[in-house]
Amino acid sequence: MRLPLLTALLLTAPAIFAQNALDLAGELNAMSGAVAAHDSRAALQHAFVIQSSAFAQAWPQGSPKYHAKDVARPALTAVALADQILRASNSGDIFRLKIYAEALPVIVNGELNFAPDTTDLSSEVSTQLSRMSALPAFAEEAFKTKAAPVASGYAAELLRIASAYPSYYKGEAIFYSNLIAGRVALESGDVQSAASFLLAGGKSEGSPVLNTFGPNMMLAAELFEGGQKDAVLAFLNECKHFWNSSLLDYWIADIQQGKTPNFHFLHS
Repeated sequence: MRLPLLTALLLTAPAIFAQNALDLAGELNAMSGAVAAHDSRAALQHAFVIQSSAFAQAWPQGSPKYHAKDVARPALTAVALADQILRASNSGDIFRLKIYAEALPVIVNGELNFAPDTTDLSSEVSTQLSRMSALPAFAEEAFKTKAAPVASGYAAELLRIASAYPSYYKGEAIFYSNLIAGRVALESGDVQSAASFLLAGGKSEGSPVLNTFGPNMMLAAELFEGGQKDAVLAFLNECKHFWNSSLLDYWIADIQQGKTPNFHFLHS
């Protein structure tokens, strides 16, 4: 997908959005299938239908005054974001539904079109790069299932492949390898190492996804809850180098005023 296709889909959106009812689960499944098939046009059409349905819902009273482009960073993949949207819908959480659905077309577009072109590379290199893009999700699943050594192995592999091919995903690989290592360290009780990994991740040069949606804040939230205020402040300031978002200033101000920044709703 290139910008002309995205523009064409936006221009045809009114006809798509005229549907009276939406099978959300069906649309999400169809979008996920199109993403898996690398069908940009179909994936974006379904994403825009889902987004439009969410737009039709009124914001809940007292919703935080955040923009979706600033805060919608719940997952690395369109399929995982689709799961977040369905869970929000099933639980009646209109705020998260709207935030996540607004971001969906951008996530789909980014996933299908920011990936490096590996058609001229050897099959071995192409396989390595494809694996590198999947390793953060592998590591997260390993961490969730309490397989910390496996998660650590994925983090090390991610950084190794990124170092071998610095033109591809380097910024994202640096961030996520340190995020994974930091969460494993914190889980084992090594708070200082976890804080060091957090700061190292913040020194990433960024990537199209990180620059648009910002960093995963899970480790920062966990360290803040553990009293590592200074480390979290340093991390947020480092993130300004690649993420131009006023949300960082809000979080920094909250911490400086003795308040707890609201990191959690991005990852629940």
